[in-house]
Amino acid sequence: MDTASCGVKCAMIERAERRRLLVDQGKFEVRSLQLVCPLDELDDVIADAKPTPELHKVLAAADLGAKPKARLLVTPPRTLEPPVQ
Repeated sequence: MDTASCGVKCAMIERAERRRLLVDQGKFEVRSLQLVCPLDELDDVIADAKPTPELHKVLAAADLGAKPKARLLVTPPRTLEPPVQ
């Protein structure tokens, strides 16, 4: 992620009424030099698979669940059916 897009994402999160992270399992263990938003400032984390044990510890340490109505949601990906012709 380049610096400009990181700045845009930070501004969007700062103005958001509710802060959500939508992430696929391929990014669970990926590290970056830029921080868009600390985990403890998120309201919801939505993922396509359960987090790894290591990530689960990090999310627990971030007190994600300490906020009113904060959630970790795991929803399996859906495959889109091709349109019927």
